[in-house]
Amino acid sequence: NNPKVADTTAPTVDASDATVTEGQVITPIPVTITDDNDTTEEVTGLPSGLTYDDVNNQIIGTPDIITDWNDDAATGTYEETRDFPVTITVTDEAGNVTEETIIITVQRD
Repeated sequence: NNPKVADTTAPTVDASDATVTEGQVITPIPVTITDDNDTTEEVTGLPSGLTYDDVNNQIIGTPDIITDWNDDAATGTYEETRDFPVTITVTDEAGNVTEETIIITVQRD
């Protein structure tokens, strides 16, 4: 008898913060996932216009133009960037879960 050893090792996720410009196609943001089993990924919090490509494990797309920048002409303050916390959750076949949060900063064009 050689009982199957239970998989208790969670997947690893490696992705980096990125800065993108509204309305411009981004350089794909790689998401490196390491596990000894198949995994499923869920990516939440992406700026509108960006999606997660689970075939190539990368964030792709063109960020939509932001129409509600916080500008105050009276004080001369203008919002030039907006940060989007993006959570990448990876679950392997055994149910082990890893979560990583990156920041995607959208710059005003």
